[in-house]
Amino acid sequence: MARESFKLITLDGYEFKIEKFNALTGSSILFSILQKALPGMLESQGDLDLPAGRAGMDRESFTRIQLDCLESVYIKKAAGFMPVIGFDGLLCDELRTETLLIVTLTVHALRFNLESFFSEDGKSMLKSALEGLPLSFADVLT
Repeated sequence: MARESFKLITLDGYEFKIEKFNALTGSSILFSILQKALPGMLESQGDLDLPAGRAGMDRESFTRIQLDCLESVYIKKAAGFMPVIGFDGLLCDELRTETLLIVTLTVHALRFNLESFFSEDGKSMLKSALEGLPLSFADVLT
């Protein structure tokens, strides 16, 4: 079965196309997110007692992830689908002041691109690769 290479969505009257990340970008985003979320997941399972006051994701890291996500998003215009992030690194005119829409598009791009990681097949594949590693990383996925 062929995997979808893009997804069309309509938000706030605009049509968008979200494309798949390349594998290296997707891996980088996933591990950046897990780096911040994984300790909390382990701690909530009682497997790890982490120091209080841990730093969250800094602005630079968040912005890099958001830009990586938005580079996979295109807005439909009269001439066809155009990137929402221009060559200058800025948002297209329609979205420059649309904070909620940009956050929503970022979430859609993350979900479309990373959902296979959180599927049963994805968790099973990763769990088998992690089995036998110290700290029972594989237990996080069960």
